[in-house]
Amino acid sequence: MPLFPGRRSAWIGPVVLACFVSNSAAVDLDVTDSRIGAALAIARSSEAERAAFHKPYVMTTSAPLVENIEIITEFRRMVKIAEAKIAAGDPFFARNTRAAENAIRPFHHRLSIVAKLRFHPQNLFVVSPPIDVSLLDQFVPVPRLDIQNQTLFGFGTGKAEQQLPVAGATSEAVFDATVVGQSYRTIVVRVEEKDVVRHTIDLGRLE
Repeated sequence: MPLFPGRRSAWIGPVVLACFVSNSAAVDLDVTDSRIGAALAIARSSEAERAAFHKPYVMTTSAPLVENIEIITEFRRMVKIAEAKIAAGDPFFARNTRAAENAIRPFHHRLSIVAKLRFHPQNLFVVSPPIDVSLLDQFVPVPRLDIQNQTLFGFGTGKAEQQLPVAGATSEAVFDATVVGQSYRTIVVRVEEKDVVRHTIDLGRLE
């Protein structure tokens, strides 16, 4: 089933992108108490400062299907957890290193790559088609710990028994950060077993 009815040729070829960001520190392989404190300080900072921190981790693409690709390191996960706690009305969390340490423990040495996809409004999907997100060390796939795909539905008309339209999907692939390493890697997003994006990123420039 084509993702874009009548426009199959518009998306068959993969889009190749390169990403070179300005952060000076490599991916944290051991988020210590001091690094947790640094993450909490970012979560407590201004909206502009937080946006500047997150910007290098989110890459837009020119591929019709892929809206963006997001990298979530253990350090950034700590920032995001603290931001969510503050937004939910718990500002004290962002000053409690012990609580933060407990919250980040399930994500120790974990690095996620999240691809957000959008589909043509006239697609005929009932659920999202098969999506795969992988990471290459040169041409060799990095072992993946897990992948979770979620269908994003649009709004219906409210009529009884109407099938909700499939607007897009997210796919989160999880890797061991110690295996991924801290240098150049290539992200590959595949939909229905076809490459739609190949995106090279320098993980040595992300925290």
